[in-house]
Amino acid sequence: MKQRVLICLLLMMISTMILAIQDNGDSEEYRRKTQELNQLGERFKAETGFRGEVMHSTTTMRLHVF
Repeated sequence: MKQRVLICLLLMMISTMILAIQDNGDSEEYRRKTQELNQLGERFKAETGFRGEVMHSTTTMRLHVF
């Protein structure tokens, strides 16, 4: 019984490690999106005269203004 539990835990850990590995291509896309959103935020500040802080989300590709 204990061996089965240990084997199941080991298999779950291995599958979790496989799923947790990030693709290196995603980091390049993240940097590109971040740069685009920073430029968009700067343009927004210049056009409107906004003096607060502009935050952005790379998952939704939207600016959040606070």
